[in-house]
Amino acid sequence: MITLPGWTTRSAELICYIAGADPYREDQLGGLALTIEGLKRRDELMFRVARAREIPVMVTFAGGYARRVEDTVTIHCNTVIAAKEVFGG
Repeated sequence: MITLPGWTTRSAELICYIAGADPYREDQLGGLALTIEGLKRRDELMFRVARAREIPVMVTFAGGYARRVEDTVTIHCNTVIAAKEVFGG
């Protein structure tokens, strides 16, 4: 089972996940250095943890000031793809 700090002793009724594009290395405001693939892996991890713990997830998209708008669109689309891969359907 995948665990995150603080989740070992508590249970949640809902995860409110802000799937921000700001950590992208080409984001003009974010200041972090994740790749598009790294952001998708982040999303997959979040969804796998939620599924393993049987906690519903509410997702909002945020950020997205990449130099190329196509990158921001890809990042947000990958969040949806990751959810589909983890939860099926």
